[in-house]
Amino acid sequence: MRLTIRDKLIIETVRNNDFCFYKDICKSFFPSKSSASQSLKRLVNSGHILLEPIEKFKGDTFDDLSISLFAKNHFIICLGERYKLMKRTPSGWKKKHQLLLFSVKERLEKLLGLEAIFENQIRDLKETLHNGDYEPLPDFYLKGQDFKLAVELELTLKSQGRYFFKLAEYKKSRFTHVLYVATHIKSLQKLLRTFRYRRYIAITHYSEIETVSSHRYGKQPILSWLKERTK
Repeated sequence: MRLTIRDKLIIETVRNNDFCFYKDICKSFFPSKSSASQSLKRLVNSGHILLEPIEKFKGDTFDDLSISLFAKNHFIICLGERYKLMKRTPSGWKKKHQLLLFSVKERLEKLLGLEAIFENQIRDLKETLHNGDYEPLPDFYLKGQDFKLAVELELTLKSQGRYFFKLAEYKKSRFTHVLYVATHIKSLQKLLRTFRYRRYIAITHYSEIETVSSHRYGKQPILSWLKERTK
């Protein structure tokens, strides 16, 4: 089968992200659902990609809450048989992080009315320097008229030293707000204590992403926090 330019772009996108939501690929590359269905079916039949029901990944990796928050994304797209030897199978942690990240991205895009830019896309942008230093790389960011929001998804806690180093980078960068999304209540409480003096940092729980907490402004809707002057 001869691949079109669009086919190659889809395969490259899936390769870079390990997994993609079926709905996101349709929205990004096709004018209608019918054209997406025909083209993606052709790539599946040729072995270039696989369509997997999201419930297949439940097992020990996801809980019921995680699955329910994927909205209408019933399928994910991953690389097909042709690429098995080209890219090793991601770990369970990688699967969980990537799929939960897509879920966070989807809800924030809907909430803020903006399009997210992922880490691998940031690396391709020319604007990676600020004040002579490289900008920190969040999991993804959203840029509004009056803010530039970096988003970090934390499945497990890192050492305080690593957080302090990255927060120092964020303070010097063009990011006006940094949002840490935690998946466990205990992690959330520890992060709140770690970030208590940094007003440009806010924390939220994965299941309640519409509301954030910060030491300076307390608990409030994310839209209100993004209007605050943090730097």
